[in-house]
Formats: sequence, C-alpha cells, structure tokens
Amino acid sequence: LFGKNPERGVYRSTDSGVNWERVLYSNDSTGAIDIAINPTNPNIIFASMWERLRNPRYRRVGGLSSGIWKSTDGGDTWNRLSTGLPAPSSTVGRIGLAIAPSNPDIIYASYSNDPGNLIGFWRSTDGGANWSSRLISPAPSTFSGFGWYFGRIWVNPTNANTVYFGDVYMWRSTDGAAHWSDITGFMHVDQHAWAPSLTDPNLIFSGNDGGVFKSTNNGLSWAKLYDLPITQFYAMTIDSRTPQRLYGGTQDNSIPRTLDGAPNNWDVLFGGDGFYSAVDFTNSNIIYAESQYGYLGKSTDLGNNWDIILDGINTSERVNWCTPVVMSPFNHLILFYGAQKLYKTINGGALWSVISPDLTGGSGGGNLVFGTITTICQSPLSASVIWVGTDDSRVWVTTNGGTNWTNVSGSLPDRWCTRVTADVFDTATAYVTFSGYHESDHLSHIFKTTNNGTSWSDISGNLIDIPVNDILPDPEHQQRLFVGTDFGVYYTENGGTLWQLLGDNQSICPVFDIDLNNATRKLVSGTHGRSMYTYDLNQLDGPQCVFVPGDANGSHTFNGMDVLFGVNYIKGVGPVPRDSCQCGSHGRVYAAADANGDCAFNLLDITFDVTYCKGFGPAPRRCPDCP
Repeated sequence: LFGKNPERGVYRSTDSGVNWERVLYSNDSTGAIDIAINPTNPNIIFASMWERLRNPRYRRVGGLSSGIWKSTDGGDTWNRLSTGLPAPSSTVGRIGLAIAPSNPDIIYASYSNDPGNLIGFWRSTDGGANWSSRLISPAPSTFSGFGWYFGRIWVNPTNANTVYFGDVYMWRSTDGAAHWSDITGFMHVDQHAWAPSLTDPNLIFSGNDGGVFKSTNNGLSWAKLYDLPITQFYAMTIDSRTPQRLYGGTQDNSIPRTLDGAPNNWDVLFGGDGFYSAVDFTNSNIIYAESQYGYLGKSTDLGNNWDIILDGINTSERVNWCTPVVMSPFNHLILFYGAQKLYKTINGGALWSVISPDLTGGSGGGNLVFGTITTICQSPLSASVIWVGTDDSRVWVTTNGGTNWTNVSGSLPDRWCTRVTADVFDTATAYVTFSGYHESDHLSHIFKTTNNGTSWSDISGNLIDIPVNDILPDPEHQQRLFVGTDFGVYYTENGGTLWQLLGDNQSICPVFDIDLNNATRKLVSGTHGRSMYTYDLNQLDGPQCVFVPGDANGSHTFNGMDVLFGVNYIKGVGPVPRDSCQCGSHGRVYAAADANGDCAFNLLDITFDVTYCKGFGPAPRRCPDCP
C-alpha cells in the first residue's frame, strides 16, 4: 500500500497455512482485494485485483490492472475475465466479489472507481464467462464516495437473487442487484462485514464501525451486540485522581468512558470520531475531549454538558485527523494544541495563543491533510522544555517555553513521528517513535537523546520492524521503557537493548496509546480493535511467587535436604546461578529461573536474592510457573 513491492498478489497454502506460495501476480502496484471460491468445486476461484498506492503526498485507488481473474485448477493458472465487464481503465478501482451459495454459477461484482465512487454492479449466470450490468436504481451517485473503504458484496445463502452491499449504509437487492433499498435502520454506519445464519434465513449479522449488529427478521430491525471487546481506540487516558476511570477516543464512536473500570459499564461522551481526551488532575469533573481534526470541547460537569473551546486557534491551519491535545503536568489550566503551529492556553481553553512558527514542511501537496503536529510533550521535570513531532518526520524542542525552537530531526528517519516523550529522570533525555507508514521504508522505530536532540541513538534493539505508536518510561525503574506497537505492548529492562512482549494474554493487535498510573502501578493500553487492557506492573516489580524449591537431592519432593526460598527477585545477566547452595542457616542464596530455556542467564530470566529456610512437604512449583 505505501510503496511498490513484489509481494503483492494471491497466495495459496495446501498445508493449513504452514507454507504459502504466490499463485497470481499482476505487478508491484496491484494487490488482491477479494477472493470467492466455488462452494461445490473449490478448484474454481475468482480473485479481484486492485491497483492502489498511497503515501502522505500521493494517493491512487485505481488503475489498468484492476480486474477480475478466474482459475479452474485450484489457482495453478488464471485467466482475466472481460466479457461484459467494464473495460480496463486508469479509473477502475476496488472490486467486490460474491458467489451465490445456492447456485455457484451466479457471481456478483461491485465496481468502484478512482477516487471511490460506485460505478455499478455486474452479474454472471454462467460461472463468469459472461457478465451483464445490473444497476437500475438508485443512481450510483446515491451511494457514498468511499468505495475504496467499503466495496464488499454478499449473496443470501438460499436465494441467489438476494444480494447485500456494504457502503456507508447497508443495502439490499431482492432482484439480482437491479434495485436496491437501504436496510440500515438504526444500525451504525460504515458497513464492512456481513454474515448469515446457515440454518435461519432471517438471522443475519453486520459488522461496521459501530461494532457487530444482529437482525432476526432479515434486516427489518437491528440490535447491537455489546459484549464484544472490539473497540478501535486512537488515544486513551487515565483519570489520575480516580484511576479506575478510563477515557479513550475511538474510530467513529466518540469518547467511551468508564467511571468504575468495569468491563461492562461504559458510557459515551462528545461525538464523531473520538481522539485525545484529558482529565483535570485537580478536579475530575473537568474533562477535555475532541473529535476529528481537532474539534475540541470542555465539560465541567463530568461530561453532561460541553463547550467548544477553539477561541484563538486559526481554524484555517492544517490539523491532523488525530490532533494532539495535552495538559501540562505543572498547571491544570495550561494545555497545548497541535495544528501546523503549537498553541497554548493558560486559562483552561478560554483563549489560545500561538507559541511556535509552522513546525512542519508545508502541506505536501497530497489529497489528505498533511504537514501537521502529531505529538506534544512537556517535560515533567521542567516546564520550559517542550517537545513536538510532526507527520512529516520533524522533531522540535524548545528549552525556554516556546520562545525559541530547534529542529533536532536531522539524523532521524524520514517517516511519520508517532510520539515524543520526555524522560522522567533527566531533563535533557527524550524518546521518539516512528510508525513507518510513510513510503514503505524499513528503518528503525525508537530513538533516544540525552542532550536535548543534539544527537540520537537507536534503541530499537531486537524489536522487529513494526510500527511503534507510543513510548513511556517507568518512573520507578530508570532503564525500563514500555512501547505500544502494531503487534502489542513490549518493554525493556535495559534501556532498549532487549525488548520482550509484556504479559501473555493481550491480543496481538495495534496498540495506539498507553498510559501509566504510577500510584496504582497500572499500565493501560488502548488497542485499535480489541478495546483496552490493563496490566499490573507489580508483576514486573515482584515478587511473582511465594515459594521456589531447591531440590538439592533430586527426590522431586520437598524434604530436609532441600531449601525453600522466600522471593524478592531482580533481573540480571551472567552465568546461570545454581538452584541452591550449601549455606549456613538463614544464609543468602541465588536461584535462577531459566525462563526461555537457553541455558544462559539473561534478561528473559529471573535471579532471586533470597533468604532460605529448610522444610518438609510436597515440593512447591518452581518459578516462573507459579501464578
């Protein structure tokens, strides 16, 4: 998507996904967007190819290689279909495909153009040999102009003439895609998925930007399924005064908030797509929240009523889809707002003033807003030190509160800056992260400075090449850092030399934001697709287990020859210590847990600095197997 590459195409596995081979390839700008397999003959496969490129300064969602291909031998060979279909064109865009399960000779295709408007619907009744245009009403202009975002079509499993199309709204045709009606009802907009019951023709499900909805009467009415943790968070925050209260901005679902931290007790604030939120650290009733492109509001009554607080901000300036808004850690009335310039308020948003020049390289000439501030951080150690990062790879710092700014991005990668975070131990130290969603460049993602940006060191360590979206230092451990990535949350105990996955039960999904409440030692992650997770950092601080046995005589039971260790553990490096040693009564002993089984003592392992006693009874479990 973000650059030409030879990996695009259709891939096939014949061993349940263990190995894959590419079986269809058009070119380095065209990927496969939809596949339909004949349910009675799996050797018959249809694939729609979509020519698409996008970077911050350029977007193309159509091309000559967009089209439909068919294989009759399980993907070994393919032929491009053409009879009756739109001719190849530079404006042919995304194509949706669906086979009628009740009659696999009937196939439907939806066509959108570049820039995304619906062209129409086509149907084949002879297995794809011939196609005919079907759309009669409504006019194509009735549908949205976001065909690149939706573009899926489905067929009822028992009636080949009943077809569904996902757009901003959910559409249904009962005459083979000729006439369409809107069946969205009170369902949320932006339809991406649809699934029928195979036993009940009236039971259908729709997946959209609002979640999953269910209909028991074939789409006449819908009910939302609220018990699925699938919210897509862009940003989140913890109420520092009442840390069980969590707020977060979400894709098309405003600002969900929980007041008690319960998984099933959330309400929704503000409106639109939700992004940054902040809670006054002196008064939890005062909340700041925003929707897309920096539309910022303030509530003084716990979210019941809102005032828009943009006075002083030049609304003609470029602002990011996810406009950063942060509160000063020194003064609850001071906030910062990032457009193309940095704004500051000293009276809780009543009035804003500019404290920087344009910190970007300009608009970039793209079709989307580009050339904006994406991250802001005031040092918790000095109110005069403020860091700013932009979508066009610029990182800036001021050490005098905004009077003078220094561009310190010279040696950093040319890619989207996701976060700049000031250190909590040293004023001159800061961390910066990059996503990589720029122009398909493969560069490092995490950097550190100890001299206010004069120089930077790469601390990506062993972290794989994945987008990094946020970084936080642990105020209790100087070398410990946490990062939110597109593959989950990782942490390091040694400043970035070695990174490891935090916990073992968070879904591997994009984590866009993380926040830490140090008083409770709770880390919270806002994921883009699996809601929020909390992690008790006491699990890292120890102890993790109550008992660790040293089975000195190899009897596999705990007896007078063995040692029972009370645990206070530290992490370290070096040779693997012995499980137990011959020490005097109440002596000191080290016990190592070789967590990764490499027979070496490293930061994935644990060292116990313990006081021991002798005992009898069943052998306790060895750490780290203990809960």
